[in-house]
Amino acid sequence: MTALLSGANMTLFGYILRVCWLMLTVLMSTSGAEVAAFAPAWNPRDGSVRRVTSRSVSNLPTALFRPPGHDRNEHFGGRPDKFFRSRRILSGTELSSSSGLSLSDPDDAEILRSAKSASPLPPPQVRYNAQGWLSELLDIPNSRILRRILPHVLFNVYFALILSALSLKKVYRDNFFMAFPYMFHMLLGGSLSLLLVFRTNAAYDRWWEARKAWGTVIGHSREIIRVACQMLDEWSDIVRVARLLKAYPDLMRLHLTTERGTRMVGRRHQYNDSTSYGGEMERIIRASSMCEEDAYAILSGGNRPLETVRCLGDAIRDGFAALPPLSSRHNHQQHSVGIEAMAAAMNEAQQRHVMRAIVEERIAALGRSCGICERILNSPVPLSYSRHTSRFLSVWLGTLPLSLLPTIHLASPPPLVVMLLPAVMTGIASWALLAIEEIGHIIEEPFNLPFTATPKC
Repeated sequence: MTALLSGANMTLFGYILRVCWLMLTVLMSTSGAEVAAFAPAWNPRDGSVRRVTSRSVSNLPTALFRPPGHDRNEHFGGRPDKFFRSRRILSGTELSSSSGLSLSDPDDAEILRSAKSASPLPPPQVRYNAQGWLSELLDIPNSRILRRILPHVLFNVYFALILSALSLKKVYRDNFFMAFPYMFHMLLGGSLSLLLVFRTNAAYDRWWEARKAWGTVIGHSREIIRVACQMLDEWSDIVRVARLLKAYPDLMRLHLTTERGTRMVGRRHQYNDSTSYGGEMERIIRASSMCEEDAYAILSGGNRPLETVRCLGDAIRDGFAALPPLSSRHNHQQHSVGIEAMAAAMNEAQQRHVMRAIVEERIAALGRSCGICERILNSPVPLSYSRHTSRFLSVWLGTLPLSLLPTIHLASPPPLVVMLLPAVMTGIASWALLAIEEIGHIIEEPFNLPFTATPKC
């Protein structure tokens, strides 16, 4: 009786767990449900603490609110209030009413419009999922790799059909096909596998080195704009640095791809002529809204990314040169003349020197990253290595039916099986090995691949 009651209790407990799980699933999947999150945030209007809901958290991935009593003019050189309000909202596809913004305010309306198209991260890339193996298997006919290697695969299949048809005649079967040693392909298969592995690894190393160089560009660009916002006082200098950094990744991308869209601008007055623009390079420069001097210098330069790096160096130099002298700044802040004033001045001078050294090193790293990418672009895999691998693979696959036919004839199958089985096996082997070789050919040129995985700076 006790065992029966305990079993009933366990069954009832299981049903309760299932019902709770079902209710939780329904609540989580409901689009209109708002579950309050225990994450208080500062209200930018009245300084009060508000509660952030799950909808606002999902629609507003990152929000920065300034606590009350913070004097922006003291630390940021009197920048406009619009700058701080736009920095509170980094991105978002839709902002709820709990974010503290109103469409009646012109500044809020502009922030909302810009936030609809902003995104701090690129869209998630398509990744392989082990649960979708069946769909991936059925999607082989739509493979782009298969379409690229299909002529070679069909040639091997047709050649296997011809050899299979010849092997049906007794004179050819006894005198040639049955005498072919099947150990030939077994001995050469190991060497072919090593060649394909080395070939693919070399191609992947090139792709990974290019991706690291591109990631270096992104990280250093963010570091440069951070130091510029922290150290520079003039708003125009910060905007100039930001616009140059905005254009640099796209200029570098076009510099490294085959579709460069470049067209030299020979004379200065052509810059103001809208009919003289042609190509994506000019469109990127115009979209970045950089000043006329920087745009003309970049368009008239031979290497546009390096010219952008030079303009960045000039912008940082001008920004630091515009900073007020240390003596006048400390006199303005009414420091007492003496050891404390000298120590404060030396400390600020050292901070300026360190920050400028940091940003100069980051700018130089942008040029080095461009040089790494140019080295990868201009130093392809040796042609003799690629040719030998392709020839070796073609000979091995072309003679594969000769090693299969003796084993098939020993089983005395019907003539139709003798005709089709070597062709099918050769086709599968050709697809597998030629696809590995073609993947190596594709990823060894990383700058011809789509830049979908690259976030903007």
